[in-house]
Amino acid sequence: MIDILRRITHEPLGMIGLVLVVLIVISALLAGVIAPYDPIELRIVDRLQGPSASHLLGTDQLGRDLFSRVLYGGQVALKVALISIGAALGVGVLLGMIAGLGPRLLDNIIMLFFDTIRSFPTVMLCCSSTPSAPSPP
Repeated sequence: MIDILRRITHEPLGMIGLVLVVLIVISALLAGVIAPYDPIELRIVDRLQGPSASHLLGTDQLGRDLFSRVLYGGQVALKVALISIGAALGVGVLLGMIAGLGPRLLDNIIMLFFDTIRSFPTVMLCCSSTPSAPSPP
């Protein structure tokens, strides 16, 4: 762990990335303290204002402060990330233990399944749009 931190601190881009991630996590965790306004409070009088000293990122069409909404939105993103990483970790550890401690046949079936999944190109899995028909001349 100390070696990893030493490498990150000697690499300028790694250090910038680490500082940004730490700032984002801290701002999301401290949103209740940092946010100047309630993120769901409607203020129709203040709607569609640009960035100013009172509203750092401006307001939306309902007068809600965008800076406060971004900070509180970070909390939602952190919760989703922790849940999805925890679920993936749990499933991965379980399948790894089954493959490592189970019978050889089960290990081969699990490896065949994962090799099959990894053989698909990412482009095929993420782009499901249908091609559009050519327009008539």
